Amino acid sequence: MNTLESYTLPTSYAIRRLRESDFALDTRDKICLYEDACSLVLFYTESNDSKRILSVFKTVAESTAGPVFAACNVLLEKRVAEGFVELFNIKDHPFSWTGERGLPFILVYRRGYPVMFYDGPADVQILTNFSLNVACNPMYHSRNFPLLQKLKDEMWLDYKIKNPIVLGGPGVAQEVTPYVLPALPYNRK
Repeated sequence: MNTLESYTLPTSYAIRRLRESDFALDTRDKICLYEDACSLVLFYTESNDSKRILSVFKTVAESTAGPVFAACNVLLEKRVAEGFVELFNIKDHPFSWTGERGLPFILVYRRGYPVMFYDGPADVQILTNFSLNVACNPMYHSRNFPLLQKLKDEMWLDYKIKNPIVLGGPGVAQEVTPYVLPALPYNRK
């Protein structure tokens, strides 16, 4: 057994481990899935950020019904990482936008095609809301930027109101922004 495999993906009945054979790597669309279900797929490495996201992702997967939760370690499944890089380098490919993120990241798939990134904080409640209300909803996709931005702003404001973090002594409050998945801005043309 590979030690990387046992280190990163926590044992969970709710998270499906994706391998190279689950992706259409030998086609021109590379990173499409052979499965048609609405899926949230976490692409990760061996970093501390990945470990933290995996923990949140596992909690959400075990408490949410609906979408399929899956994870792919791109260090073990190197051809998947190569597929993202290839697509990113083909600027006029419809999925080139999928290569614009730093690891770890969560990508939403519908009918086997990537449709959007999850850009919210690594928070159980927000990711749960996203998976139940947005991920499989056909109204939301990567081309509907105003709607996604409005939803993201509302969810983030709601999170900040409900979860103020107080540091220092009595009467000294300082808000701390929780970890947000690293992402490059999507370049609109």
